Amino acid sequence: MKLKALLFIFTTVSMLYAGCLTDKERNKLIIDGDPKDFEYIPNYIQCDHKKSNLEKFVCNHSDYLLMFHYLSQVNVYKYEDIYKHEVNHHSFNKKSMAYWSIDFKSEPINANHLCFDLKKFTDDEGSDTFPYKLVTVKKHSDYVLQENKHGAVLTDRDGYKVYMGKNCDVEDSKKQKGTWYKEDDQYIIKLGKEKMVFDFQNLNLENYKCVQK
Repeated sequence: MKLKALLFIFTTVSMLYAGCLTDKERNKLIIDGDPKDFEYIPNYIQCDHKKSNLEKFVCNHSDYLLMFHYLSQVNVYKYEDIYKHEVNHHSFNKKSMAYWSIDFKSEPINANHLCFDLKKFTDDEGSDTFPYKLVTVKKHSDYVLQENKHGAVLTDRDGYKVYMGKNCDVEDSKKQKGTWYKEDDQYIIKLGKEKMVFDFQNLNLENYKCVQK
């Protein structure tokens, strides 16, 4: 019984406190080309000197380094698509993405804020492949949505999480419990006295019994 209880606790914690990237998200972050290619777009974050607090943090966390490299590509592609003008791929991001080093200059780096902002700004930049899923929860704020084999997890910028399980169950990172269901095109979460509502297409949860016919 003790072993089963420990396994249950471990699984619950893993679901609620998932990392910044899931395997599915990570696999979508494709870096184009080779550094020797003329068209190659280098990462805004360079790890050969690591002078700023942001560089020190990102260079020690491979997922964040990959996310910055992907955003560096998206930033260039969007500019060239809008203005129909090719920029210097090896220098453009140094100036156009400098605000990241300014916004995250303080130590320690808030990993929750950085994770959320990287996903939001990559999505806002108009990436065609959409590696991340973001939703706006009515009367609340924007959340990153991540799916896994247990269900789905909503995470806001401060790291607050809401887990939606396959059995219509809900639990948040404050240990509050509730239920969820889908009605028409909306997902509705009842958590304590709160109600969270958001729209999303093609979520794996659509196949669960929580969908209202």
